Amino acid sequence: VVNGYSGLPVILSMIWARRRGRGLVLWSESIRQRRSGPLLLLKRALVRLAHSYVVPGQLAAEYMIALGAPTAAIYRAPNCIDLERFAPAERTAASPRRLLLCGRLVPAKNWERAIEAVAIADASGEASVVVVGTGPQEDALRACAARAGVTADFVGHVEYADLPSVIQGCDAMIFPTLDDVWGFVLNEATASGLPVIASRIAGGTSELVRDGFNGWIVEPDRTSLAEAIVKLLGLSSSEWKRMSEASRIMAEGCSVVRAVEGFLDAINAAHADTAETRSGRLASARWLGLRSPRSRSR
Repeated sequence: VVNGYSGLPVILSMIWARRRGRGLVLWSESIRQRRSGPLLLLKRALVRLAHSYVVPGQLAAEYMIALGAPTAAIYRAPNCIDLERFAPAERTAASPRRLLLCGRLVPAKNWERAIEAVAIADASGEASVVVVGTGPQEDALRACAARAGVTADFVGHVEYADLPSVIQGCDAMIFPTLDDVWGFVLNEATASGLPVIASRIAGGTSELVRDGFNGWIVEPDRTSLAEAIVKLLGLSSSEWKRMSEASRIMAEGCSVVRAVEGFLDAINAAHADTAETRSGRLASARWLGLRSPRSRSR
């Protein structure tokens, strides 16, 4: 099993496996084309060396198919977290007003648009944002919140052991990223029972958010975010509870057990493929009246 297809050790491992008739499983999280010309041709050639493929979700599967992987040889092993550590709080929300923004405070996360969208959607000013994380954009985001008139609680870095309680203290999460291969905060928020507004760009969005079921999938622009936030803030207590329960259901679909099953299926498929190839070679050798190298050595 090799992780990706970049770097000399990985490439040598792939060549070693194929030359010795070993099953080769390629595990890849990539979701977007980033190469062209000779590098793209090399990537396609390396992808074709594998017998089977492991991906965390649909976007990664589509990318593997675009690189030449057979659809039937692709297996899903979702990125996962400890679902016992992250769990819903025993409470209800009269109105989802505390909106979580969680991650590095960098432009690629698109937090500024999220804050501006909250200002557009929440004319009454009842909603607030809880910003978890640190980064070079913190001062700019503080200024953005002040300028937009949005109440923002910047809690800074949170130790992982303390993160579940911080998430449980919020009513929903906004994940407006412009560039995330997955986004583990989606696992953590949905496991904690938070409805989610998530950018369609993140690899984890299609696996953990279902439009209208436990949140909304949006384009990461100010208007689309604001429209979804209006729907979120308009949820009744019972509607919020239904979405909270739905989020937990979505999170459980990305369990450790599902991930292990995906890897085992891919490994078994690669093993069966190589066993079939070896069997075919042996049959051909017998038909030609040849003996295997092992029998000759005897």
